[in-house]
Amino acid sequence: MPNLKSSTDQGIKYMHEANENGANWILFPELWFPRFPKGSGNNN
Repeated sequence: MPNLKSSTDQGIKYMHEANENGANWILFPELWFPRFPKGSGNNN
């Protein structure tokens, strides 16, 4: 199972990096975040 905290920390890192580089937008694919979709795996 993907590590929720690790993935969240990585996403926040990407957001800070994008901001530092002047980005107005940052996009994440809908399936990038672990525990999606609800009910897949053991997260009910």
